[in-house]
Amino acid sequence: MSLTADEMLDRVEDLLRRLSLEYEIYFSGGRKLPPRDTEWRLGDWLRQVEALPRRSYAQEFRLAQFQQRRALLAQLCRRRQQVKEEGWRRASDRLLAVSGARPAALDDPPARQRFTGESAADEAALRQLFQAWQARAPQAAGPAESVAWDQFGQRLGKH
Repeated sequence: MSLTADEMLDRVEDLLRRLSLEYEIYFSGGRKLPPRDTEWRLGDWLRQVEALPRRSYAQEFRLAQFQQRRALLAQLCRRRQQVKEEGWRRASDRLLAVSGARPAALDDPPARQRFTGESAADEAALRQLFQAWQARAPQAAGPAESVAWDQFGQRLGKH
């Protein structure tokens, strides 16, 4: 039994809606893999509709509309996949609501600085680090220990 063009377009519309929902599930963390099988089925149905010899203007319009919706969905999903893999780089990327995405700044470790202790800026930066370390010490796991400024410098290998 062969399907009419309208029935095939209805099937394409259902697959497009399903693909959109499956991508939403994937990006919210409900699936481990993207819905490639639904993408393939949708592409196959679109090719079948395109291959039909005669279509009315209404059917051509619906087909063009579905192709455009598929292209927009693919573009959005590529962007969301990039955010998921690389982390968000712009504030607008956070609006894509990808589960597991982190700021890109957290992915790149900060450059290590070598403090020589010879300049006033190094001394001020070390004092600031020491004060931050003292403030965090009570929150750290394990026994609390008090360390003086001289001992802190020795631990860092400054002296």
